[in-house]
Amino acid sequence: MVQQTAQQILSLPTWAKLWLILGNLIVFWDATFVLMRPHSMAGGLYEYIWIPYQKYILHDKRYADMDEPFVVAQSVINLIELLLGLYAVYLHSNIKTRPLSLVVALIASVMTWSKTTLYFAIEYYGKMNYTGHNIASDFIFFFFIPSFVWVLVPMLVTRMTARKLIAAASLAQNTKTK
Repeated sequence: MVQQTAQQILSLPTWAKLWLILGNLIVFWDATFVLMRPHSMAGGLYEYIWIPYQKYILHDKRYADMDEPFVVAQSVINLIELLLGLYAVYLHSNIKTRPLSLVVALIASVMTWSKTTLYFAIEYYGKMNYTGHNIASDFIFFFFIPSFVWVLVPMLVTRMTARKLIAAASLAQNTKTK
């Protein structure tokens, strides 16, 4: 009974595994757009891979500004988050490394939501330099909602993994005292 409970506690839900895999595909696409500039931009050699970005950079001009260092630094950190997220899924495939998979998923998720929150904060405190030109509906639909997903879902993964780790620690403590 205790073993089954421990397995349930240490199991990542399907939605979290999907986020860590599919979300990371989008992260990779986003990071490589920035890191491949100007080749990824309109008229660039690989423009066809990032066609939606030709519209997105009209709403978030940070992605078009070749001299803006934060978006480049963010893209490099995105790749680290990507590796951590995929590593968490890999670790989860082995019952012996599931506790570590929860820790790695927690770390990757905290990195993602905190970095995205920082992105919002820099834009806000920077007097909306890169998005302030948008009309309200464009700001909401082309910048805020797509970006907020990278705050909300990682926060949910953070909450879920933290609760599972606390439950696992509690179960281990209760098992030890019996």
